[in-house]
Amino acid sequence: KIITLVKKFEKQEGIETVEVWINQGFLKPGEDITYLIVAGKKREHVLPVFEKALEFLKKEVLKEEEIYEE
Repeated sequence: KIITLVKKFEKQEGIETVEVWINQGFLKPGEDITYLIVAGKKREHVLPVFEKALEFLKKEVLKEEEIYEE
């Protein structure tokens, strides 16, 4: 799904590259979950693609579950 996301959004007008990194496994509080980088020529090209890519990641890729220890 991530490769599809990157290829789809890199084809958008004015976009140079899209990079995604997702931290997997058990994370400690405060650790980064994901990085999303969208690079392009103009802000008006980059921001809409960034927003769409982030929404895609939230809905289709990322799963967040909190585990409490007693």
